[in-house]
Amino acid sequence: MSVKETLLSFKGSFTPSERKLVQTLLNDYPMVGLTSAGEWARLANVSAPTVVRLATKLGFSGYAGFQAALLGEVDKRFQSPLNLLESRRQNFPITTMDTAVDSYTRASQQSLEDSKMLMPTQRYNELADILLNNKGKIYVVGGRFSGSIATILGSYLRHFRGDVIDLSPVSQNSRERLVDMGPPDCLVVFDYRRYQQDVVDLAVSAAGQEVKIILFTDEWLSPIAKHAQIFVPSRTEISSAYDTMLPALMQVEVLFSIMLDRMDERTQRRFLAFEKLGFSAR
Repeated sequence: MSVKETLLSFKGSFTPSERKLVQTLLNDYPMVGLTSAGEWARLANVSAPTVVRLATKLGFSGYAGFQAALLGEVDKRFQSPLNLLESRRQNFPITTMDTAVDSYTRASQQSLEDSKMLMPTQRYNELADILLNNKGKIYVVGGRFSGSIATILGSYLRHFRGDVIDLSPVSQNSRERLVDMGPPDCLVVFDYRRYQQDVVDLAVSAAGQEVKIILFTDEWLSPIAKHAQIFVPSRTEISSAYDTMLPALMQVEVLFSIMLDRMDERTQRRFLAFEKLGFSAR
């Protein structure tokens, strides 16, 4: 679990001074946490010992351990596919009894199980409520690879409502859509390391226009996370040069299944209309 995930899912309580530290870090993650304890304390207008107490409360041995975890995240967030391949050959070795298919399948199963643990059922229910009942338009967007998952979600959502707009891949036309975006619209973003800058820029601009942001991302969390009302993390590391999109697809499929359970008569008529046109949810 990343430091940001630890902060956002912390089950205990923070003091007012600790909350200031948390908010300061989330506003400029992870850079603030890589400064000295004194500098972070100054930015949050609290005492330096409060920084150390926060690190200890989160389960680290001290501020040095906290920073070591952040530095490890920075390295992982921006590793190239070739660097990832070398490290993953060590983390996911193929034994003499394995084939490449066996190894990849086992790693995929573990990724799906880990991702399931990161996403409680209640958060799926919250997502379904928003996507079914949001009074504004629903926009979806993703990056070079994750854009295909965004398109799948958009296709599913059109079976429930007609105001779904796919902005993938990000282009000048996508950016021009910002002119018409605002409350109560919702933007569903898929962004995974190494985090695509044009996707990040689009989401940040939309958030600045009070558009509700829902983010699907990895365990290290896209920079968009601090602007998101709900974020959906997944474990994407696998025995490949590229992170896997299987958990993201699973999450979309689970969400669609929950939404189907809530189908009303109006939605049933809409599904029938799709069928008559020769299109189904598949």
